[in-house]
Amino acid sequence: TNVSLTGRAVAFLVRQPWPGNVRQLSNFVERIVLLAGRTTLDEAEVARFLNEQASELLPVPVAPAGPSALPDPLIRPYLRLDSHGAETLRQALAQSGGNKTRAAQRLGLTERQFSYRWRRLGLG
Repeated sequence: TNVSLTGRAVAFLVRQPWPGNVRQLSNFVERIVLLAGRTTLDEAEVARFLNEQASELLPVPVAPAGPSALPDPLIRPYLRLDSHGAETLRQALAQSGGNKTRAAQRLGLTERQFSYRWRRLGLG
């Protein structure tokens, strides 16, 4: 699919923080190319895609400048195996349209952690 971005759309992307650096930006561009219903996207459409993506992810705390007692936001906190019950897993999966990766993100888990809990509870 060929999708072009207007100059304002490119400028908008440049102004955004990309904590995951080039990989995060690359993944975002691939996503909008796949989901775009048009061949040219303007700033408003790119912003809409960015907002949709942000709403699907759990917020990551941003550490203030200088020394901080906050944990590294790139390290997931330890969650006990029984941290999520069967009904919670079912609801997250239903809300994610059957997509286990998105269901896991909703719960703050990796897809692997979600799948392990799913099997362990005898749901799959």
